[in-house]
Amino acid sequence: MENFLQQFRAAYPQLHHQVCLQFWKLSAQSGSGILAENVQEWTPEYGLGIWPGRRSPQAWNETLMMDAAAALFRGNEPELPAYRLLRLKASPDDLDDVVEELRGLGVLLQAFSIQTTKVLDTSLKETYLPQVTEPSFRRADFFAPLLDCKVLAGARSAQDIDRWMGGIDLYIRESGEDEGVLVLSRFPLSSFLGEQIRN
Repeated sequence: MENFLQQFRAAYPQLHHQVCLQFWKLSAQSGSGILAENVQEWTPEYGLGIWPGRRSPQAWNETLMMDAAAALFRGNEPELPAYRLLRLKASPDDLDDVVEELRGLGVLLQAFSIQTTKVLDTSLKETYLPQVTEPSFRRADFFAPLLDCKVLAGARSAQDIDRWMGGIDLYIRESGEDEGVLVLSRFPLSSFLGEQIRN
């Protein structure tokens, strides 16, 4: 994946790169210590991940806690009432270092877009804010899609997926739901992935 990203960025240097951490995945084993050591340098923004087609983000209640505990007992990814994201602010080279340091820990969500971060944020806010009713969640610094294979399989058309992406041209998410890495791209990737895409 590292070589793929280097080649992709070299081919499309005009793309803006965002690196988010899936906050609910952070633990002592998955990068919370790394975040703590670098939080002042990275100055993260707090955002909200939205699953298309799922209930709107909400606060914990007893029923949700019981459902999450049952999912954990079965060894499944629990459905949480809300999914917080941390977007790291750093130079492009520093973001590459962050990705290298955190890759494989299950916490990374990356987005590449031709649009600037400000324009992309506006587009994604227009897409996802109507799904958010809780006032505190509506004040999130940014919104981003949370996608997995199940969500994508439920899309009625390519237009659904295009709307969910909201201007993201390359989406890479370490997906616990899929037990792997989900890559969704508007660009052809076979020349970058080579053998990886065929295996």
